Amino acid sequence: MTKLIRILLFPFSLLYGLVMALRNVLFNVGLLKSEQFDVPLLSIGNITVGGTGKTPHTEYVISLLKDDYKMAVLSRGYGRKTKGFVEVTEPSTPEQCGDEPCQMKRKFPQQLVVVDEDRRNGIKTLLDCYKPEVILMDDAYQHRWVKAGFSVLLVDYTRPLFQDFVMPTGNLREFPLGKKRADLIVVTKCPEGISDADKALFRRKLRLAIGQELYFSAFNYGELVPVFFEERDKDLDLIGAEVLLLSGIANPKPLENYLKNEGAKITGVSFVDHHQFSEKDIAKVMEAYELLSEERRCIITTEKDAVRLKAGLNIPAEMKERLYYVPIKVQILEREEDFNQQIKDYVAKN
Repeated sequence: MTKLIRILLFPFSLLYGLVMALRNVLFNVGLLKSEQFDVPLLSIGNITVGGTGKTPHTEYVISLLKDDYKMAVLSRGYGRKTKGFVEVTEPSTPEQCGDEPCQMKRKFPQQLVVVDEDRRNGIKTLLDCYKPEVILMDDAYQHRWVKAGFSVLLVDYTRPLFQDFVMPTGNLREFPLGKKRADLIVVTKCPEGISDADKALFRRKLRLAIGQELYFSAFNYGELVPVFFEERDKDLDLIGAEVLLLSGIANPKPLENYLKNEGAKITGVSFVDHHQFSEKDIAKVMEAYELLSEERRCIITTEKDAVRLKAGLNIPAEMKERLYYVPIKVQILEREEDFNQQIKDYVAKN
């Protein structure tokens, strides 16, 4: 959407923001009822549409709690073609459960992951059938029909709330004032070597509520992993390599910057977030790949896109042989123990 169109849509943004603000007021005063449950409910979400790093941060919390508690992860399963409550299994496809729940299940095979667009029904089914000690709700910040006991709000460093506006003029789901509902806020995707001055600027402009904690996080990129084979090409070196970056996520720029810093020459083929790849898309990718130098070339994608690419598509053998994804992990940049302990303390006390 061009900048001019976004500006012209400002009246609709203002109306939308006011409707969301009224909705929040009705929940705050109790005219709309948030349901509470006798189980620790952790929520991880955002106000910005797409691309704040929800899945890696959810995986961080899974790693933090999974060995100490019987935990369930509840997602709505964005983009799936099924309805209602579905348990995610390792063979599940993105069409059945959504790409992010499938990714989490494959990374943590022993972890209970379920999807349900009705979060209340999902929680009730979990408590009746699985009896978890903790429920982690993915992308549930605006889902106020359920009262989360502890909310983590993610704010993208490259798209801060204080420089944005509500949709469709901007990328916010509600006015930035909604950040006050969070127990802690994490500024995600911070650049390497972020300065104390930048952190202080974020702290000042976010205007934290009393009792809110602010943390900063970054992505740590791991070694390339083959999408279709057990072992990677031992001769694969990114320095000077021609890389076709295949992405269907909201913001591939951080990954692109990482690959460039590793010495790769990047050609991008991008699709919208959560894009369901088709045979036509694969042909487009191969056409772009064939234009690269034959000597040292490969295709690199994201972990989330890799889940969708493996879901029954007819992938040419050459693409399978040269297709890799980059795993990412979240690093809390300072006071990591405080961050971990704040979450652990909430669960232990409840």
